[in-house]
Amino acid sequence: MPSASWRGCPTARCGARPSVPGWPGRCRTSKRSRRPRTRDAPSRPRRGGECGHRPRPVAASRRPPARSRSSIHADRPFRARRRPPEDAVKTIEVRVWIDRPVEDVYDAVITLDDWPKWRSDVVRGHMLTDGPLRVGSQARGVGLLLGREIAIDVEVTALEPGARFGYRPIKGPLRTNNLYRFESQDGGTLVVLTDDIKLKGALRILTPVMPALVRSGYRRNLAGLKTLLETHTA
Repeated sequence: MPSASWRGCPTARCGARPSVPGWPGRCRTSKRSRRPRTRDAPSRPRRGGECGHRPRPVAASRRPPARSRSSIHADRPFRARRRPPEDAVKTIEVRVWIDRPVEDVYDAVITLDDWPKWRSDVVRGHMLTDGPLRVGSQARGVGLLLGREIAIDVEVTALEPGARFGYRPIKGPLRTNNLYRFESQDGGTLVVLTDDIKLKGALRILTPVMPALVRSGYRRNLAGLKTLLETHTA
C-alpha cells in the first residue's frame, strides 16, 4: 500500500490526483493523453466529427414532412377570386307577337289595374301619383314570394303612346329597368321587352342564375298577355 505522500499521476504529465487519496490508480485523463506522440506520426482518423462522436443514424419516416399552406400553393399561379363587379349588368330580351292592334296592346300594358290578369307575379297594383300617367309617376305592385306578399314601388321612366313604356323599382337590392316596345308587324303587334338587371348586396351571389329565372318569368307574363288579348277578341 503506497504511502499517502504519493504525488500526482505516475506519468507526471497531467499532475492529476487519483480519485481515491493514497491509491495509485489511473488518472482522470484518457489513455491517449498518457501516450506520447510525435509530430511526424500519422494521426488515426476519427469516425465521427472533431470530437470523435459518431452520430446515430436517423430512421427515415414514412410520413412526409408537413408543408405549410404557403408552400403548398407556391408552385401554382396566383388566381384572384372570381367575384362579379359592383356594376355588373345583365340584359334580357323577350319577344312575343300578339294578334291585336298596337293601341290595344299598349293600353293593356300601361293599365296597372289589369296587371294581375296577365302577370303571374303581381296580385294587385294601384297608382301612388294622382293625375294622368306620365314620366315620373309612381305606382305600387304587390306580388307573392314564398307565400308572402311583397310590395314594390316603381317609377315610370319612359312613356311614348303606342311606342314605348318603361319603369324601374325605386328601391331594393334588385335593380331593373323594364322597357316595353311596341311595333306593328303582320297585322298585329310585336312586343319586345328588355330589362337591365343589376344585383346588389346579398343578391349578388345570384348573378349567374338570375337572368335565366327572370327571362322565364317574363316569357310567362307575355304569354299571359297574348292569351288575355286574343281570347278577349274572340
